[in-house]
Amino acid sequence: FDNNYWPALYLADAEGKATWVSSAASRDWAHWLRAGFGAIAVGGRTAVADSSRLTVRGVVQPRVAPTRVVFDRAGLLPADHPLFTDSAAAPVVVINGHGVTTRADGTQARRGVTVLRANELADALQQLQRHGIDSLLVEGGGRLAGALLRAGLVDRVYQLQCPVWLGDGIRAWDGLGSPSIASAIRWRIVNQHPIGEPGDALIEMEP
Repeated sequence: FDNNYWPALYLADAEGKATWVSSAASRDWAHWLRAGFGAIAVGGRTAVADSSRLTVRGVVQPRVAPTRVVFDRAGLLPADHPLFTDSAAAPVVVINGHGVTTRADGTQARRGVTVLRANELADALQQLQRHGIDSLLVEGGGRLAGALLRAGLVDRVYQLQCPVWLGDGIRAWDGLGSPSIASAIRWRIVNQHPIGEPGDALIEMEP
């Protein structure tokens, strides 16, 4: 085997199941990381599939709970999504595309959820900044992660790799096409170390 070979990176198996790929130690570390950001974000499909709450849970608790952000351009979030039923736990911001009207709109407004409108990711990030969010941890899914990377809007990647061989699954970075090695996006590793037992690995990368 080529010792430079990295297997494909997936967020879930081919059926979309992801519980639990990572170890308990990795999940604890992820909550520690969440606590240091102004906001935590996911895409609309991920929020629906995972019933995401985007809260910090664990030993480390932030002084101010991170704002919870969903990039839901197509308006997929249902009115009874957990983010709306416990919106008092931390602020919630939903980013819909222009012209998207959903049955959840009225519910969001009544429960104190902020709804922004943006078709482009750069515009969405600028609006979040105007709302006082100075740092954003995007946790998935693959479509959103890939789109941000293609647009040059990612400052750092925290990649938890787990020694689980899926063979196929939901890609961690989707929509990157099939570039040649010469034209592929190439970043530098700034930190890497094992986490927990039997041994996940954290790799931090920057452009």
